[in-house]
Amino acid sequence: MSLTFKIKYQIYKLISELYGFNLSKQKKGLRILMYHSVGSPVEGDTYNIYNIEPELFKLHLEMMNKLNLNIIALTKKNLSLAESGVVLTFDDGFANNFETAMPLLNSYNIPFAVFVTTNNVKKKEKFFLSKKQIIELSCNENIKIGSHAMNHVYLESLDKSSLYNELSGSKKYLEDLIGKEIDALSYPNGSVNVRVRDICEEIGYKIGLTSWPNINSHNQDPLLLSRNAIWSIDTTKILKQKIEGKWDWMRYRYTDPRFKD
Repeated sequence: MSLTFKIKYQIYKLISELYGFNLSKQKKGLRILMYHSVGSPVEGDTYNIYNIEPELFKLHLEMMNKLNLNIIALTKKNLSLAESGVVLTFDDGFANNFETAMPLLNSYNIPFAVFVTTNNVKKKEKFFLSKKQIIELSCNENIKIGSHAMNHVYLESLDKSSLYNELSGSKKYLEDLIGKEIDALSYPNGSVNVRVRDICEEIGYKIGLTSWPNINSHNQDPLLLSRNAIWSIDTTKILKQKIEGKWDWMRYRYTDPRFKD
């Protein structure tokens, strides 16, 4: 990890401590946590923040269990009914989500969602889920399979035809593979605006996850849900702060997807 990011992270922690003083109590709403890899390197991860060590991930789960959090499955019904709760998600579809994360999550009976970049599966890319693993994951009632497009591209930059191919192609591939509807999408690179959102709805997605850090209110647009990224260096203290909303100030560093061109 670079010295530059380490310095930035210390600044982020300080700001979060100060921002947290303004919170009289934990915010109500749906908090969605975004993990990636659990124990394998991530290509292009300049700062090495998307590969959490299994030992630390286990500590995260132990802490969430001790806090007795209301950890719920990512479903349209839960989105409309749950006033507060936590959802665990994994982007990209790493094989370690099956090999390492699943046994730990199952030991606590924690539901979670895995969003698969389908061309990594087709090409049998190293470190990514196989067809067999995806099918086995989908057979577990606690696990939701979602799309992360066909390729890990910036959807906002695509023309309409290419966008349809990315989103409908991944949806169809996964539905044919597991024999279930794929109704949820995680936008690769957090790349989404209203145009992308509307095309997702046309294609048949009912849930869309951004990378815009915030908590989700009861009436949040289900196709523009916020998430908090969990990094490889996040201690259990930092994780607790993120769940409580003390890191929500980071949303001001980015543009709300609803207001992007």
